[in-house]
Amino acid sequence: WIVRVLIDIPASWFFPVVFLYWFVRATFGLGVYLSPQWTLITSAIIWTIGLYHSLHRPKFEERTLILDRNDLGPKLIKLQGYNSKSRASTPINAQVLKICQITDPHLGPFMTIAKLCSICTKIVEKNPDIIILTGDFFTFQSSRHVGALVESLSPLRQVAHKTVACLGNHDYEALPQTVQALKELNIPLLVDDDIVLNTHIGKVQIVGTAFYFRQANFKIQQLCQNKPRKTDC
Repeated sequence: WIVRVLIDIPASWFFPVVFLYWFVRATFGLGVYLSPQWTLITSAIIWTIGLYHSLHRPKFEERTLILDRNDLGPKLIKLQGYNSKSRASTPINAQVLKICQITDPHLGPFMTIAKLCSICTKIVEKNPDIIILTGDFFTFQSSRHVGALVESLSPLRQVAHKTVACLGNHDYEALPQTVQALKELNIPLLVDDDIVLNTHIGKVQIVGTAFYFRQANFKIQQLCQNKPRKTDC
């Protein structure tokens, strides 16, 4: 909390002020004068909105994805997401698979260990068929604390058999801690690899990639060719 009060919250004010400073300089060069009061008030509004979102996130979102089970091979596609509240019904005789995803928690001042642990507990209570962790677990503050991720994700230990993880770009800044934490929790980490999970509708194959900084689409297509759909999935 000391870092949060003395560094992170003041920094969240500093960034909009700097941004608006250069905006004011640009408008002044065009002959438009904006008062210092305008800059302070606008930056205060931006800071307040950002702080509110940081303190009140995360939020749970539900989406319904309709899949036709056709094998598209290595082609990359975008799945159309539907808000579960706005979609009237699921197709008759559809096999429903409940998947929960945790993404970009960024453990640190605004996502505490207790908060992420609470989120994981709620997910376990939802009794999903599959849980997917899609990376970016740390910030520079939390990456120095050994065991922070293990403690945060500890409720998932009891459902590790139906949980998988992959890496985000920030995880490479604390790769040993990330790998060790997931290993302690018995959660498979998929780095250009696949895994088959048993669910109530049958076997489900999941392919997880590394985070590619360049040529991501090409490398993902190659991975899909190297990890084709298994015949029993």
